[in-house]
Amino acid sequence: MSVVSRRIWQPLKNKLQPIVRDYTDVLMEMGKDIRSHPFSSLSKLSVIGAFFWSANVAPDMQSYEDQVTIANADIGEVSESERRKSSFDHVARRAELLSQDRLDFMWLGPISLVVEREYPRSLKLFRATHSTAWFDSLLSFPRHIADVGFNKNWFMLQLAMVDYDISEELSPPSSPAEVIFNRIFKRE
Repeated sequence: MSVVSRRIWQPLKNKLQPIVRDYTDVLMEMGKDIRSHPFSSLSKLSVIGAFFWSANVAPDMQSYEDQVTIANADIGEVSESERRKSSFDHVARRAELLSQDRLDFMWLGPISLVVEREYPRSLKLFRATHSTAWFDSLLSFPRHIADVGFNKNWFMLQLAMVDYDISEELSPPSSPAEVIFNRIFKRE
């Protein structure tokens, strides 16, 4: 037996087998209960199916990088006098953060988050510790969210790219979604 098999594969297999067996038993029981409790069984199966579907179509970091690159190219094709400055600033900032390796990816099942780090991963800085450091980081977390993904879409990037080729002077008033976006996630 190799070292990898002994140290990694066997312990992982030993921990995962009971979990898989338990979930298999639960699904088998739900299948047996369909006749006696059809609505309950059907609702449980649909919730499980919806979770697996949404987790399967959650976007990943590679798709975010691809969409930022595409958006950057699209905005680059529009002359500076015609493009929306807020769209350009949003995409340019995300492209800069990607090039500095300051974005982290969080997969939360059906939802994916791209979170901005204060410093690049290669920089080894540690904040001075004090009793409320975790509380401060929890309060500042929404400011560090760079984008939210669901169903293969990145919502803040898509919102920033709406009418990117129309200057602010020519564009209609802001939509309610854009106003909410600017109030919550605007970083000055």
